Amino acid sequence: MTPAKAKSQAAAPTASSNAPPVSESNIKTLPYQFIITLVKGAGDKVGVDVDWSDLDKLKVVKVKDGLMAKWNQDNPDMCVMPGDYIIDINGIRGDARDILDVVKEDSRLVLVISRLHPELRNFEKV
Repeated sequence: MTPAKAKSQAAAPTASSNAPPVSESNIKTLPYQFIITLVKGAGDKVGVDVDWSDLDKLKVVKVKDGLMAKWNQDNPDMCVMPGDYIIDINGIRGDARDILDVVKEDSRLVLVISRLHPELRNFEKV
């Protein structure tokens, strides 16, 4: 079994061009995004249950045994948790079904994870 490769980048909270400017009063309501990379070997499983009813992103429902749990163990400050959203895998975004297909087809997965401000990361536990 190949372990998850620990490669990450944290991104500052982002807002759309129509949103108000980032300020101290609203920064905690903006999405916080970070990037993780998982590499699947033969027989490896990502190990995450997702809800794709939003149609444009995947909501993490549960982290199970697999590469994601290994990532969380190796990166406690950047854990992927229930309530987080997977908004992009390998540059594919905007359609939950297309995002899921990438997991089946590719062995190297670069995931963009989105959540509320990091101080609120324990806000929604499932």
